[in-house]
Amino acid sequence: MRVLQNDDTDIARLKAQLASSEALVTALLDSSLDAVVAIDADSIITTWNGRAEQVFGWTTAEALGRPMSEMIVPPQHRAGHDAGMKRYLATGQHAILNQRIEITALRKSGEEFPIELTITPQNINGNLRFTAFIRDISARKSNEQALDEARSMLERKVVERTLDLAESRAFLRTIIDHVADPIFVKDSQHRWVEGNLAFWALLGGEEKAKGKTDYDLFPKEQADDFWAGDERVFKGELFDEEELLQRADGETITIATKKVGVRFADGSPGIVGIIRDVTRQRALEEEVRQHRDNLQLLVAEQVGDLIAAKSRAEAANVAKSEFLANISHEIRTPMNSIVGLASLLNASDTPPPKYKLFLQTLEASANSLLVLINDMLDMAKIESGTAEIDRVPFDLCKLLDELRQAMASQAIRRKIVVATDCQLPKEEILLGDPRRLRQVLINIVGNAIKFTEHGGVTVTATEDPDDAFVRIEIMDTGIGIPDDKLGTIFDKFIQSDSSISRKYGGTGLGLAITRNLVELMGGAIAVQSKLGEGSTFTLRLPLRTPERAQYPAGDAIVAKSAEPLPRALHVLVVEDTPPNVLVAGEMLLRLGATYDVAENGPRGLERFAAKKYDAILMDIQMPGMDGWTVTEGIRRIEIVKGLHPTPIIGLTAHAFARDREKCLAAGMNDFVSKPYTIMELRRALAAVTS
Repeated sequence: MRVLQNDDTDIARLKAQLASSEALVTALLDSSLDAVVAIDADSIITTWNGRAEQVFGWTTAEALGRPMSEMIVPPQHRAGHDAGMKRYLATGQHAILNQRIEITALRKSGEEFPIELTITPQNINGNLRFTAFIRDISARKSNEQALDEARSMLERKVVERTLDLAESRAFLRTIIDHVADPIFVKDSQHRWVEGNLAFWALLGGEEKAKGKTDYDLFPKEQADDFWAGDERVFKGELFDEEELLQRADGETITIATKKVGVRFADGSPGIVGIIRDVTRQRALEEEVRQHRDNLQLLVAEQVGDLIAAKSRAEAANVAKSEFLANISHEIRTPMNSIVGLASLLNASDTPPPKYKLFLQTLEASANSLLVLINDMLDMAKIESGTAEIDRVPFDLCKLLDELRQAMASQAIRRKIVVATDCQLPKEEILLGDPRRLRQVLINIVGNAIKFTEHGGVTVTATEDPDDAFVRIEIMDTGIGIPDDKLGTIFDKFIQSDSSISRKYGGTGLGLAITRNLVELMGGAIAVQSKLGEGSTFTLRLPLRTPERAQYPAGDAIVAKSAEPLPRALHVLVVEDTPPNVLVAGEMLLRLGATYDVAENGPRGLERFAAKKYDAILMDIQMPGMDGWTVTEGIRRIEIVKGLHPTPIIGLTAHAFARDREKCLAAGMNDFVSKPYTIMELRRALAAVTS
């Protein structure tokens, strides 16, 4: 050791060396792959590196000066930690010092997780301190995918010895030696000048490797590769690659090496590197790959082209279903506003007669467009096999009465009469799909009204000779169907005459859908007609099956009109589309209800948490937080607060049965498909709030 001259130059040089050494220690700590935590004899944290911040969630400012047991030791281990510290201070002995152990630690969030821990004591100039090297092994413990996680690298470090800085030198040496991964330093001549314990062990000992080059220890071909990598680093590149290395025991392993260039105090270039043994990881990946390849080969041999064909068919079916769902939503959303507002304005007394005619025309056109949309979607669902049929109790006589009321406005415009005659026992409960049956009857009766200019349409329900069936006849006094067209009247896109579509409109899908729906319900449909006199459509449906006996009479009651609800309701409308808010709000007011509006999902949760509502109308497709998520959030709030469940009705432009199932699964009580009428809304509200 040279004697420092007592002048300003020597002092400045010493300070510069000290500052450089401290910066080196800090940089090395922050670039360590392990969390490094140092405490004093009172267990107070004195060092907390960047990796510790990442692992435990505490910033350096939060951690320094606080007891380690409060920060990272789980409550159940704190007593043992404190007892071990006292025992060491009293006797100098401790069971876990200088050993690598696995134990649980505590994050700032309160989460406990497994770590790999090495604690070493240091007595530097009479000051006792403990340094912990901590590695988060939760990923390794959970599954083998932890082998794929990205490795952190140590940033540049300077290893030139700093004279007369014994304490910093000892501390730096301790950190380097106890890092689990091998670390090394090379000079400009490619010689290993520094390394930690793990690195020297990898090469067979410090005395064997220090001061040597790759060519002194490895075969020439391997040494050539290592040397070329060093040259790239000297040129300013960052080296991050996997290599093969022959260990001192002769075994060849796969290593992941990261090397960066540094400058020593004298200005000469050097290299700092860190190595991780990834042999087992790559072997596992190769084994998994081989198993996967073998399995794929086996599957390909067994299934072959069938799998590919099935996959293509499934993909096409999914794409078709997604297209149907999207087109349904995109069309039905604006249609809800058009149909709803036209219906509400047309039902009011305020518009002048001239504008009332405009509104009637708008409502009729919108409903015609909706029928066309529904026909196309229904045919697509039928062809794809996704059309579903329910079996629920209902009152056919009430359904026919409701049908008569719904079709009355069309009949009045045509100046004809629609009549229904239900000859079944009073309040008899049948079992079937009232929604699909209503659709079938609307199709047939709508056609009958369209093609009838004088007289009327009569719908009659009677018992069938087969006790399990019901017979429904729809008879009109319209233009009739030619004999040569009766055989094709139920085919897609077929009308009895090309002039029909020009005069009456339509796509020729309605009766095709009708026949398919009737057959899906287990029934049959037939037609008799005489040109110029009219037609009779006959339905036979299995609606009186034995299992209907479990439902008492009166279970299925439908609302007959849009009269006010039995009691005044206060309703929360969760809807992001202003026109749909307008429609729902006006309908609620006409039903005698009051309402609040939440323009999105989070606002809906806030409204619900702050106020009690009799019912909630929940739009499904909202940006950010959809209606299903909002409903689940409301149900959680009710559980936490011990509240009685608030009835929730889903509103969606999707028209598929699976959407109804998803609504019910999320916690909703009912489901209304857009566009909806005031009668449909009243029926749903009355059902869920009764």
